[in-house]
Amino acid sequence: MRNRDWHDDIVLYNRTLELQPDAWHIRNNLAGAYWLRGNAAAAEREWNEALRLKAENQIVLSNLGLAYSKQKKYPEAIKYFQRALEIDPKLTDGHLHLGEVYLELGQTERAEFQFRAAVALSPLNTRARNRLGQVYLDKGRLGEAEEQFLRSVESEANATGYDGLGDAELARSPQGKAERYFARAIAVDPFDSHAHFKLGELYAKSGRNAEAVREYQAGLMTDPANAEALAALKKLTREVRDAKTPKS
Repeated sequence: MRNRDWHDDIVLYNRTLELQPDAWHIRNNLAGAYWLRGNAAAAEREWNEALRLKAENQIVLSNLGLAYSKQKKYPEAIKYFQRALEIDPKLTDGHLHLGEVYLELGQTERAEFQFRAAVALSPLNTRARNRLGQVYLDKGRLGEAEEQFLRSVESEANATGYDGLGDAELARSPQGKAERYFARAIAVDPFDSHAHFKLGELYAKSGRNAEAVREYQAGLMTDPANAEALAALKKLTREVRDAKTPKS
């Protein structure tokens, strides 16, 4: 009979709360389950109730901050992340998520500070490394950006890290090692549209039009509305067709 409860996380947590209504950690888990199902309102309700039961718990506060940030309610998100970090300054996700909110608001210096804190606390965290690397890349601090992306892929092979290395290499020179990095990104994630588009661009510049067409087509499978890629593919397709047409 209990298998019907265990089959679904939401049902299981709700059944548990019928017996233990004050179990804040179950409400926190239930909120997470609602969040994964796309029910933001229910998740927020359960996290607030968990916070009422377990006042000033850093995990619940951080989760609420994340919920508000996803809804673009940035002032509320900042407030909850800051409260979480006041309780536990070593909360890596709190620093990381707060930095992402600052980045959305264009407050780059504050974002960098939070990402640096996240990296210092969790050196193997690829997301923190990639976020900090992207901040450096956007500022033109290529050496520092490359260091962060390299540390990221050394920790765990990931497409975002390889994309960052490719972008940094392109900023240094027209091609260089960029092609190799983007190819590695695709090996990790075949649906990485950024890497496909960058490879398409590189192939087109070196006259490898058929390969460029293939990469643009692959990238458009996951980013079909990319105007720049659509225009490039249209131009390349015409050039490939014209090259095959016999001249009279």
